[in-house]
Amino acid sequence: MSQSARKKLLLSRYLKDFKHKQSHCSNCDKSLDRVSLVYQSKPLNKKMLEYLDRKIDEETWESIQSELIPLCRFCSEVFCKPPAHYFNIKSFTRYLIDQTEVQYSTMREYVIRLRRLDELLITRHYPSERLAEKESVQQQICSDIPNLEQNTYRSALRKYDQFLDWQKNLSRETALML
Repeated sequence: MSQSARKKLLLSRYLKDFKHKQSHCSNCDKSLDRVSLVYQSKPLNKKMLEYLDRKIDEETWESIQSELIPLCRFCSEVFCKPPAHYFNIKSFTRYLIDQTEVQYSTMREYVIRLRRLDELLITRHYPSERLAEKESVQQQICSDIPNLEQNTYRSALRKYDQFLDWQKNLSRETALML
């Protein structure tokens, strides 16, 4: 059948059907009540859809569909925001999902606090190599910036230190296996 004779539908129609078929986040496997679609590392929102919406055939949809990532709202925030300068938010989130029993609301709070602290450290021109000088990121930041509202960031930094310890242990175990 020729290209012009194939049935074409609006991309938005395909996307709507696709969204309704999704039941779990592709990153954290959380059951989805609302799905956020990510396309080429960008959130697929109404504004982007207006720009992309056009009639396409089934073959084109198949290629587009392979690049769509259904995520929960939390994971889409983590994946679509620019990476933090001082903290590895994506890996930290993956650690929280896979290695801990932390609730999503707590996980979200950790991420928000680390992003806020990251912005603060950037504005203060904090040297990133300082974070590698001590065993604890929390201790280093608190000793370097004593007037920092430590209670606000303490739990997130403590959990981030646990993540860094886990990462170091994983690296050691991997090195021993080789």
